[in-house]
Amino acid sequence: MLILLSIGLAVGCTASETPDRELRSEAEVTVANFLRVTEMIYTGGTPDSERAFADLAGLGIRTIVSVDGARPHIEIARRHRLRYVHIPIGYDGIGTKAGRSLARVVRETEGPWLFHCHHGLHRGPAAAAVAAFAAAQVSRDEAIDVLVRAGTSERYAGLWSAVASYEPPAEDVALPALVEVASPGSVAAAMARIQRAFENLERCRDAGWTTPAGHPDLVPGQEALLLRQGFRETGRNLAQDFDARFREWLADSERLAGALETALFARRSVEATKHARALGGTCQRCHEAYRD
Repeated sequence: MLILLSIGLAVGCTASETPDRELRSEAEVTVANFLRVTEMIYTGGTPDSERAFADLAGLGIRTIVSVDGARPHIEIARRHRLRYVHIPIGYDGIGTKAGRSLARVVRETEGPWLFHCHHGLHRGPAAAAVAAFAAAQVSRDEAIDVLVRAGTSERYAGLWSAVASYEPPAEDVALPALVEVASPGSVAAAMARIQRAFENLERCRDAGWTTPAGHPDLVPGQEALLLRQGFRETGRNLAQDFDARFREWLADSERLAGALETALFARRSVEATKHARALGGTCQRCHEAYRD
């Protein structure tokens, strides 16, 4: 009987059931830019290996919240008895629905929690700061300080503004359902957002690469940054079903948007105009081949 029991245990313990590691310190966690926000809330980059998930489980984390657009690694998470919640947000801020979803996470799911984006520098820390404030674990100033500690770029003005102005929903407000994998959206919707950013840049260009009259919220460099991130996220999360040429053109557009961003923040208007013209050409080329 003992022999049979031993055999049964050996068969039942598959290679996929990686035991959670016992960690001596948070510094051992194999997640990029890992940061403790409060006793119950952490932020960082995407966990993308068995060891990373084992580390998180070993640290006591119970729920992982991705605010990145990519599909979470839910299968690996399940092997380590971790719940995933997917609340994608953009680099331009945290909308009302996402803000309510983050509040629901800390009100109704089991903590501790990890809030992550792709690299763990911008969207993840902003979501963690909002969640910590919603849970009354930090003050407003302490929530903003989360972005400082994480190294969130001040160029992502929408994220800073979202943390500074966030108000948790009242207890009687209906909150969105929490899902493991959110709908990835469509390339058409992503391109519509990119088009809006490009039109905002055209307004800035017509104003001599300054904030145009009637649009005090438009800062040329920030609009170029959002445009670059739009191309990048579309290529990373939505372009898999398109051919190599389409993905190559997206990469070209991302590169040109980055050059435009650099020129605008450096106040090199002639160079910015050159890059904007080239970017318009790549967009037109893509529209003729795939949209028109």
